Amino acid sequence: MENNAERQEEQPALPDMELVQYIDNMTELERIAHKRLWLSQISDREMLCRMVDDANAGKGIDISIIY
Repeated sequence: MENNAERQEEQPALPDMELVQYIDNMTELERIAHKRLWLSQISDREMLCRMVDDANAGKGIDISIIY
């Protein structure tokens, strides 16, 4: 019974499978372009989060968000 549960956990959920197929169907150049875009978006959001932290710190507010 444990083996059955382990196998179910290893299978990605349907949206994950669709995402994998989407990426697999891209050309190499498309994957590189998308990766650059996504990394840039991560960087932009990190900068915004730091700005929020700086603004909070300036007002004496210390908030930690655990995710």
